Amino acid sequence: MKVVFHNKHTLFITFVDEYSDFGQVYFLKRYDEVPYTFHEFDRKVRMQHDTKVKKFKIKA
Repeated sequence: MKVVFHNKHTLFITFVDEYSDFGQVYFLKRYDEVPYTFHEFDRKVRMQHDTKVKKFKIKA
């Protein structure tokens, strides 16, 4: 399988707010970027949809 890179980003993570059905895909270079990326998504949900992320689940 050929791996495709996007500006040296080898990982991606998807967040979906089920309440507003707002979703976003983020491309990451390292796993330690996940907490910052989640906070960025949470901020976008609060600003665009005037609601908070109250709980989340992880699917591996």
